[in-house]
Amino acid sequence: MSGGNYYVPDSSRYPIFAAVSLFLLVMGAGGTINGTVTRYMFFTQA
Repeated sequence: MSGGNYYVPDSSRYPIFAAVSLFLLVMGAGGTINGTVTRYMFFTQA
């Protein structure tokens, strides 16, 4: 059995952006459901 050639994709930053985005989405959804979202969440003062 010989080692076949297979495709190795180039590195990308999309997995990191997706992980951070999903984390923020889940934290925001959980805070909204529990009613703990404040104006100081995520260090914004809006």
